[in-house]
Amino acid sequence: MAAPGQVRVNVYNATDKRGLAARVAGQLERRGFRVKQVDNDPAKRTVTSAAEVRHSASGASAARAVAAQVGAVIDVPDGREDSTVDLVLGTAFARLTPREDAATALSDSPRPRSCVLSPSVHR
Repeated sequence: MAAPGQVRVNVYNATDKRGLAARVAGQLERRGFRVKQVDNDPAKRTVTSAAEVRHSASGASAARAVAAQVGAVIDVPDGREDSTVDLVLGTAFARLTPREDAATALSDSPRPRSCVLSPSVHR
């Protein structure tokens, strides 16, 4: 997963809450992210989840780093050519994930490659 200082993120507001994108952008900057644009959602889509994370294939690692800050997000790969990520805040957004929880998610701890079920599970 990309480190916050390597992530360029645009923060967009898809709600009617004034100043939401600016507030969250400031919080992300304090966490080390490189915020580029702060505005209303240029796609003008209705986002009822907490957030959408829009990104290219080359921005997948950066998108995971941004998603860790929010928690439950909708992953939206798109056709952009760079690795910039759009964080689009939706109506269910309440707050960023606590810093400690996001840091744990960002750690490069190895992920299990497979899962083996115990024979007792099948009884």
